[in-house]
Amino acid sequence: MLLLALGCSFTTHDYVPCTASSQCRETFGFGYSCGASSLCEPIVPPERCADTYPDDLLSNVSAYRDAVVVGSLFDHNAAAGDLAEVRAVQLAIKQVNASEGLDGRSYAIIHCSYEEDYNGDGLDYSTSLAQIAPWLADEAGVSVALGPATSGQSEAAYEILGPKDVLLISPSATSPALTALDGAVKSDATPGLLWRTAPPDSAQGEKIAVDLDDRGVTDAAVVYQTSSYGEGLALVFKNNFEELGGAVELHSFDEGADPSTAIVNAGTADASVEVVFISSELVDVVAFLNAAGSLPGYEERALFLTDAARDDSLFDGLTADGLATLDRVRGSSPAAPSGTVYDFFDAAYTVEFNTDPSVSVYTAYAYDAAWLALYGSAWSWYQEGALSGTGMARGLRRISGGDDVQVTPSNWGVVKSNFKEGRPVDLEGASGTLDYDPETEETTGPVDIWLIEGREFVVPL
Repeated sequence: MLLLALGCSFTTHDYVPCTASSQCRETFGFGYSCGASSLCEPIVPPERCADTYPDDLLSNVSAYRDAVVVGSLFDHNAAAGDLAEVRAVQLAIKQVNASEGLDGRSYAIIHCSYEEDYNGDGLDYSTSLAQIAPWLADEAGVSVALGPATSGQSEAAYEILGPKDVLLISPSATSPALTALDGAVKSDATPGLLWRTAPPDSAQGEKIAVDLDDRGVTDAAVVYQTSSYGEGLALVFKNNFEELGGAVELHSFDEGADPSTAIVNAGTADASVEVVFISSELVDVVAFLNAAGSLPGYEERALFLTDAARDDSLFDGLTADGLATLDRVRGSSPAAPSGTVYDFFDAAYTVEFNTDPSVSVYTAYAYDAAWLALYGSAWSWYQEGALSGTGMARGLRRISGGDDVQVTPSNWGVVKSNFKEGRPVDLEGASGTLDYDPETEETTGPVDIWLIEGREFVVPL
């Protein structure tokens, strides 16, 4: 009779057809959706969402009916994607399960990739994201998703997931344009559903302007991607540099398009003009440096890159011409993490994956993003009696201003205890202090100016 009341059945006898997968999850738990024949059946993931932790999450759904399932949206391209971030969020899920989960409920994660032409399917970033993000919400039933890595993809994912009450936490979407996307002013009643552990680019744009001015640069050409990240950072830099008396010429290229024309046009300026290149895609940075190493007009020109370039994968795609430019390159990014919490994370990550997390400046930010999702789920569970994106977001408004707590597995119980009693905590993460403004729900952080020596990113003293 329960199945009849809820409108789902595994059989063809005496059933009321299900109309939504949420009905099936209410009846059978995670892992069931409303199929084409209006029967509840085990979910079948898109090929891009077949990677999970634990490995058998989708092949043995009966073992995970009560699991708290988190989604992730990243580019899994092995050469220039976000695999370091994917590993970092999975590490947090594994650690929380080793720390007893949420009152006996384990956590699990479904990793979805929006990389271009995944296994030859011919889909671009936007088309793939438009397919996998709704599946995570509607069929897998997640209340929180980690990622995407870029500002443009984060904006697109929020437009899909926000109306479905799914909390989105990006470790590296830094466009200032995202701040008001989920509301100009947030509150406990209407918390924002788009969070990030990396600070917005307003500080980075100012730091670039000051760096050029301090070095006596008076003219800059900016080659930028027409995305929320590229346009936002270019505008912040332009405004700050012009306030310091500098002059800026802008050269844009469409997101996903060949930047060659804009690169060539920027190289026609006087040799004293420094070229600032801004794109969220590492492949564009590689193309820029390879071109700058061979094009007339770039022979001795100073070059400035932004945070997407601070990734060890940069060097793998450079030609001999591109490598020859590196002694003329400066760059900016959120400061590389350090400190006790980072050291704990570094050691755990290295042991788990036998690789160095510093290959990407955002690896620690991804680890913190995963823990924020876990903390938010604890608040929603204890204070609202259910898991929802809005309930989790309300919990994230309690991670600044209470007892000092380091983001480590051993402190999971401390956060749960505080949240069970409705008390806030003040978090220090692997990426730094997670101090969020209650109106904007944005954090702040220092910005590094770096150089490249050999194949290492070096911050001058």
